[in-house]
Amino acid sequence: MVKSVRKKKLTALLCLAAMSLSLLAGCGESKGDGGLFTKKQELPEDTPWNHGQFAIMETEQGWYTSSDGGETICLRYYDKESGKSIFLCNKPECTHDERSENCEATYKNLRVVNALLYEGAIYVLGYDLPVDYSGDYAGSKDMTVNLSLYKAAMDGSAMDHVATIIEAENTKNQQVKRTSGVIQTNNYSDNRFIIHKGYAYIPYMIQFGGGQAGLRGAGLMRVELSTGKTEQIYEKDTMAKGLPGGLAGVGDYVYYYSNSTGADRGWNRYNVSDKTMENLYGWLGAADYVKDGRHFSPIYFVSPMFTEDRIYYPAYTYDEADEGRTRGMNGLIAVVAFDAKTGEVLEDESFETELPYQKYNPKESRVNGANSFTYYDGNIMIANSEGAYFYDKSGKQFAKILIPKEEFEITDMDRRLFEDYKICNDKLYLIYLKQQQMTNYEIYQCPLADIFQGNGTWTFAYYMEGRLTREKLQEIMQQQVQ
Repeated sequence: MVKSVRKKKLTALLCLAAMSLSLLAGCGESKGDGGLFTKKQELPEDTPWNHGQFAIMETEQGWYTSSDGGETICLRYYDKESGKSIFLCNKPECTHDERSENCEATYKNLRVVNALLYEGAIYVLGYDLPVDYSGDYAGSKDMTVNLSLYKAAMDGSAMDHVATIIEAENTKNQQVKRTSGVIQTNNYSDNRFIIHKGYAYIPYMIQFGGGQAGLRGAGLMRVELSTGKTEQIYEKDTMAKGLPGGLAGVGDYVYYYSNSTGADRGWNRYNVSDKTMENLYGWLGAADYVKDGRHFSPIYFVSPMFTEDRIYYPAYTYDEADEGRTRGMNGLIAVVAFDAKTGEVLEDESFETELPYQKYNPKESRVNGANSFTYYDGNIMIANSEGAYFYDKSGKQFAKILIPKEEFEITDMDRRLFEDYKICNDKLYLIYLKQQQMTNYEIYQCPLADIFQGNGTWTFAYYMEGRLTREKLQEIMQQQVQ
């Protein structure tokens, strides 16, 4: 009897997930055909304020997640009304332990690069490896490594293969190296895919062992979602070339960074209409300039913000006397505006803030510092370990929301905090984790309207859970303590 009730509850919750398909808003808004869109439609662009590993996949009834923050797949649906998460699998008899093709939630034990909600479906990019494969440092002979793009149904009914990006056999039992990203999603080293105007743009790599001989393929692939057709638009055919990272799509362009020693070094952009490539290194970045007696210097390790006619580059300021090892230590956060067509620096739109430049912050787990930048709806959000601050394009701060350290129990002794921000459905989301604790990522939300009116307050939204629920994880921790 109890088992029957549980099955009914699972079915009911999955029915809510299916109903939400017609009510999507903002983050991957559906155009009414369950993801089977046509070229005639004006397909949505990339949302740089909400993509990467921690993209918010929200519907009116709940949220979807692809893992607990790690890379092993576990598709879940978090129901807003009940406050519970369930496996995204509509088979009541499924135990979700087989990790086979029969379970959408744990499909083939994929190693997920990232997942995105787009046009009524969840697109999942993942590596297909043996179930017992333990990591990148122990290959096995004849092991096939496959990177593919899949489309997961929002009601838990199916996982469809869209396209194979790359496949190779490890015939010599060598170390396996794959595409990897970083947890700060606006960083230019992030190799996660985006979706822009009906196409997925996917950085990829497979390498066995070290050196050029082991490189089986790397570059940037474009996939037409409606057909699965693939097209390689950039190839890393030598170790000197960089792997594309920090992808962002806006208008006719897809921008990416190449950490290369060659002609493609720095920021590049691909024109999606005429399929041409342009390197921006000659003007995007790179020299300091002086405004009102203050020197502006780019923060190289943080991605710019792109619009159709502007590129806003993160920067910091310093005085003439502030040079050498101390340069920037007493500086302020700034933004340098470029004309996206000519590369001209727009002095009237470049500004210095009152926020200190946190070049080094021992509390941050993000490997590249404490500052992040987001452009959304005509405004610029700058976030640090204290909170998120909103500026108009003239450089005036008009709103902020701080991290409630007392409520989150953050002390001066905490050294491994993770904080990231996304914007979805006109709400600001905070992804938060104390990494020294064995726990789940916590997701908080606040309407932008409340923040702009000066009364923004964080409220809990959901946890990112994997095969173990938060309750089960806490139970295991308690048993270990005892």
